[in-house]
Amino acid sequence: MHTSAQNPDAEDSSPDGSYVISAYLSPPGRAYTTHRHDQGVALWQRTSEEIRLVRYWELERLTGFKHHELALDGDFSPDDLVDHLLGLEGVKRADVDTVWGTPGLTGETPLPDVERHGLPLHSLCHLFSGLGMDSDAFQRSTIVALAIDGGPDYTLENEIVGDQWYAGAVSHHGHVELYPVESPGLLWQAAQRHFGLEPGTLMALAHATPVELDVAPAVLEQQRYWGGYPLLERCYELVGDLIARAERQIGTNTTAIKGFTREELVGSAVMKVVQTASVAIVRRSIDFLLKHTDSDPWDVHLSISGGYALNCPTNSAMMDAYGFRSLLTPPCANDSGQALGIGLLGFFGRGELRTCRLVTGLPYAGEKNLRLAAAMPRWQHRIVDESEFDESVFVADLRTQPVAWADGAAEVGPRALGHRSLLGDPTQQRTKDILNAVKQRQWWRPVAPIVLEEHVREWFAGARRSPYMLETFQLLPGQRDRVPAIAHLDGSARIQTLSEGDDAFLHAAVSAFHRATGVPIICNTSLNDRGEPIANCAADVINFCVRKGIRVAYIGRRRLLLDTSSEVTEADGPEPRPLHERYAAQSPRPDAVYGDDADAQMLLLLYLWPGLYRFTTMPGSERRLRTILRKVVRGNPEFPAHADRFLQGWRRILDGSAGPGGTDVR
Repeated sequence: MHTSAQNPDAEDSSPDGSYVISAYLSPPGRAYTTHRHDQGVALWQRTSEEIRLVRYWELERLTGFKHHELALDGDFSPDDLVDHLLGLEGVKRADVDTVWGTPGLTGETPLPDVERHGLPLHSLCHLFSGLGMDSDAFQRSTIVALAIDGGPDYTLENEIVGDQWYAGAVSHHGHVELYPVESPGLLWQAAQRHFGLEPGTLMALAHATPVELDVAPAVLEQQRYWGGYPLLERCYELVGDLIARAERQIGTNTTAIKGFTREELVGSAVMKVVQTASVAIVRRSIDFLLKHTDSDPWDVHLSISGGYALNCPTNSAMMDAYGFRSLLTPPCANDSGQALGIGLLGFFGRGELRTCRLVTGLPYAGEKNLRLAAAMPRWQHRIVDESEFDESVFVADLRTQPVAWADGAAEVGPRALGHRSLLGDPTQQRTKDILNAVKQRQWWRPVAPIVLEEHVREWFAGARRSPYMLETFQLLPGQRDRVPAIAHLDGSARIQTLSEGDDAFLHAAVSAFHRATGVPIICNTSLNDRGEPIANCAADVINFCVRKGIRVAYIGRRRLLLDTSSEVTEADGPEPRPLHERYAAQSPRPDAVYGDDADAQMLLLLYLWPGLYRFTTMPGSERRLRTILRKVVRGNPEFPAHADRFLQGWRRILDGSAGPGGTDVR
């Protein structure tokens, strides 16, 4: 099955120079049955020839709530939030012509129609976040694209989504044909539920030990992964069976692999099978899409988006297997990029993506004001020395201890890309040990490297440009021992390539380290503690350094030497973010939203089918909804059990007792 997504008759109805908002927020009025995490807002400016991304705000950076999945429905509303953000850019509501993505937001209009034949809008927005991110490639080339994650967000849907959850596409010179594809996302969601670990940790765990499970990945590959709630439960069973096999195989003897717990060995064995099967599932989808092109892969761009696109080994495996021209995946490939995808899908639906030049500034489209002067009064007594950036001093600092680095506009997405980072010397094993201790991570977690792009092939086998840290490559023989801090236990590394055009200042700093050491690489990890969003401004950075004993911070190209020797009294936790108090005050207690007598099945029904809200204002609404609910339960016997888990998950989220990253209740 396929469907044309063309809209050739779309006309430009926007005034030249007008602004557009694409907002991925929990809608007002029904905030507690609509679950959106990693919420964000994008501000665009549209002229006759250009679409420009002005600013991209991830709410977690402003509120301090990791993966921000809270909702506002009180004195400080989503509209107040948007007004606040517009004010940061000197834009007024009257300047905004279009608002997409959040029903109930003032001025919101539905996304322009595209023929999607049941494919979820959430998946299409993911799809276009990658498919449309490079206007030259979109308008002049062929792209094979797939959006693969765990499952839909139903906020924009007017009807129940079927069992085809994931969108794929073949785009030729801007003419897009849509197809359903498979996704391994529910396998990873199932593993997340079983192990209580985030996907990034699970991905690293798969490569952390040599232990393997004596079962072929075919046990997973035989299943088809189009989507649907029965598949969600099936994946949970499949991963559970693998865990039971691994526990029997490993038994109680774990002394052969020093340093790992039995649970980590079980997880590593299971995730190897899941990873291998996932690669096979993605290949099936790509093979399916390639059948609908007349081009050889070497002349085709590959776009992978959705949360699974953060799986670097899969991305590299696909690029190596097919030889695609390039990988078009945004740095905010997960739900943090939904606001980006909503905007790009909207511009496509209006016919503008095929004619206008797109300027995004990715990955550095986030907060640009470091507000160092505003942070100084509170932290001046901790600053021993302040000076201009000096290359030789920077190199000496890096070789002594990891340093904090904040410069320019923040990168968007879940990975630090050299603008809100902790940087370190890759030639010393202790750098990885320090960084993992500072960030409260497992000792075996690797630290990603920034690599000068002009030298990347001298250090990594088959390497290519990868500016968003979305691919993994093997260190060449003889090089691994020179950079022990960045090598995974299997000799791989998740690299970020850096050219002078990407960031001239950071490139000069890394080049100085290269001249001093002969190594064109530095360690790079995100500037945040466990469960804390990445630092956004100077106060966040200094607070982090004082708490964690990081003595040197480079902020806005100024070097701050900090006193971290005395007992910390000013910062017993992360710096409160600008909107933290306003959001915290609005966050309801669980008993105020879902009492003991809450009807889990009805709440889940409204969550899955937002269009049913129209019945709630009609006479006899409860009878109508109960009739629909009975039909849903008859067609899906697992619905009541899933509804109970849904309610429990929401209670944990609102109560703040969910683990790092919260609970995905979709």
